[in-house]
Amino acid sequence: MIQGFKQTAPLNEYERGTLLPLIIRGLRTKVGAASVISGSEIVRKMRECGYKLDGPRLRKIINHIRTSDIIPGLVSNAQGYFVATTATEIDECIVSLQGRVDATQAIIRALQRQRQIKF
Repeated sequence: MIQGFKQTAPLNEYERGTLLPLIIRGLRTKVGAASVISGSEIVRKMRECGYKLDGPRLRKIINHIRTSDIIPGLVSNAQGYFVATTATEIDECIVSLQGRVDATQAIIRALQRQRQIKF
């Protein structure tokens, strides 16, 4: 559990049995950067069809899809999600994700320094 934050729960039965197959089916059609779809657009479309979904749960479902190799090459950029058609698209996503990791590590180092100085 991350202290101070509500832990994102694992996929529940509704997400696994109902939402996951629909999201997989939809994302498989988003081949190439020109077909990108934003997370907010996915949530909006799902809600319009009567499904219960929000941004954090969508990200959890996407994380499951990616880490389970359900849609190989599912990447994201500033515009949203799509299935990569080139190694460069995958590399760009990796660089972006690594940048987030590096930024988080920089914050951790700064807070550790500040803790030593201030307290």
